[in-house]
This record gives sequence, C-alpha cells and structure tokens, in this order.
Amino acid sequence: MDANLTVIHSGESTTMRAYVEASEFAPFIGILDGKIGIGLLYVKANGISDYIFYEAPLASPLEQVWRAMKILQKLTEVRKDTLGECFLIVKPVFTEDEQGKFNKLSAYFVGKVDILALRTQLLVMNPDHSELSAMANAVEKNKFALEKQRL
Repeated sequence: MDANLTVIHSGESTTMRAYVEASEFAPFIGILDGKIGIGLLYVKANGISDYIFYEAPLASPLEQVWRAMKILQKLTEVRKDTLGECFLIVKPVFTEDEQGKFNKLSAYFVGKVDILALRTQLLVMNPDHSELSAMANAVEKNKFALEKQRL
C-alpha cells in the first residue's frame, strides 16, 4: 500500500461488487499526498492490500467528507466514478445535471432507495464530537508532517 496514504477514519467493512478484484471493502476517510478524500481499502486475490481513493472537492468540510463516506458505506457496487458521485449527493446545493448523475447511484444500493430522502437524512447527520476531533487532529498532524518534508 502507498506510504503516502494516511487513513484518518474507517467505516464498517462491507461486501460489494467493484471494478477491482475483491469483494470485501472497508470505506475510509484518508489523506493522500496532502489531499483529503474518501476511499475503499481491500485485499487483492494475491493477498496484497490496496485501495481506491477519490480526492474531496476543494474546501470540503470534514463533515461533508464524512457524509460522503457514509454514502459509500451503503453501496453494493462501485464503479470508477462512484466515489466522486458520493460527494455530489452530500453537496448542500446541486444542479439538475448533478441530480441526474446521482439518481443513477440508487441502482448501487441494496433494495429500493429514495436517494433524495437519503440525502436529506445525511445532510443533518454529523460525526460525533470524538470522531470529528480525531479526524481534525489527524489532518493537523498530516499537515505538519508534509510541511516538514518540504523543508
């Protein structure tokens, strides 16, 4: 696995179909090369650990990144553009084009999901104080480590 990836929060492991050869995935929030985002940790058939990572849109608050990971955790299938679509769902405001993109995500959930109802539910959810503090501290430590590397 990449030494530049720091996992700052993990979700519950889940079984899903993906474009990589694995079936068990662990959603996470991480920092890769100084950029925060969401991803999936998995073990390849050859036993080597790997990950899929998607960088969060610029200036995304930690709460929004956490919500995107919560969407990812509920999926049964992941395609190459799915992680980015998780961020569209949790945007406070979206365009008609964006709604069309995330409406197709409903096919990747278990059972029938009202994507707009799920979005409304997630927009009022937040990580608990200890989760948020731990993530914020990890981001700060990572920033400090990156600044030291650049010197």
